[in-house]
Amino acid sequence: MKYQLLEDFLKADLSIIQEAQLIFNDSFINDQKAAFLGVKLQYCKDLEKLSINLNGNNFGSYGISHIATGIGKCINVNISGFSLIQINKCFISWKKFCVMYKFGISLYQPRKQFNDFNDRSNQIGDIGAHNIVKNLNRCKYLQSVELYLAINQIGDKGASQFGEELGKCENIKKLNLSLSGNNIYEEGASELAKGLAKIKSLNYFKPDFYGNIINEKGGYDLGVSLKTITNLQILHLNLSSNQIKSRGASGLGQGIQNCQHLTDLRLYLDSYEIGQKGVADLIKGIELSRNIKNIILDLKNSITVQDQLKSQQTLNCLKQSLMKSKRLVLYKIKNKNFI
Repeated sequence: MKYQLLEDFLKADLSIIQEAQLIFNDSFINDQKAAFLGVKLQYCKDLEKLSINLNGNNFGSYGISHIATGIGKCINVNISGFSLIQINKCFISWKKFCVMYKFGISLYQPRKQFNDFNDRSNQIGDIGAHNIVKNLNRCKYLQSVELYLAINQIGDKGASQFGEELGKCENIKKLNLSLSGNNIYEEGASELAKGLAKIKSLNYFKPDFYGNIINEKGGYDLGVSLKTITNLQILHLNLSSNQIKSRGASGLGQGIQNCQHLTDLRLYLDSYEIGQKGVADLIKGIELSRNIKNIILDLKNSITVQDQLKSQQTLNCLKQSLMKSKRLVLYKIKNKNFI
């Protein structure tokens, strides 16, 4: 059942609903209305699929805490698909910045720019993040999870809880996890990686960690966690505007080489130096994954002038290797250097 007006959903008899699609973006939902929505969600006991879009509203921490609690209580054993889109209302400004950054208008310090947009209202935070995912492990049939939570003041604690709870959902096949523009450091990334490594059934994985503060160890742990997810067919990973450096890229290479069913690979690693060794280790791993047909590799601003020539030679070798295998359909490398 699709609902585009909050009032209609609040009046509905939820005892007969098995699938709910709540499209409440730009609906002028304030704290009070958000609290009503949270309470109503608690009565959705027999849902099999739940999708919620809350973009562009006006509630603060009070409202989002009620919604998160409601979601946690309505998650039940029969749910097979869960999607939540709750991106902070400053996202449009942040998105405009990302476009500027992409075209080289603003460089080097993306964290500072989008911190200026960071309105603390309408954000989930660590507690809200935990409330949302804490009951997912009860869903024996859960196969698809989509969480779009950009710029929501989620830190290491929230990321760790995501990892702990998602790691209990061993039947998930599709996972879209957007945590861009939050406050995730090494600890959060490493704990999240431990949980993700347990979801061995994943074949479709699109994690977006753009613009956090993930360092070398955090990037390495996220990369190596892919070693156990051997059924992956599609991987689109965004670690741009972090600080993963050479070690993080090497970890990605180690993880990817174990993914022998991988056909579609997209890695976005621009804006922080990973160096020649990182590039070489990453390319080695990609070459050892034998079934890749589509590859997009974004290394803008990741290679110093000194390493540019060697890295370009390494990338050329990758292209030749993939071309010889006669399996390449799409090949796109971005490595323009602005350093």
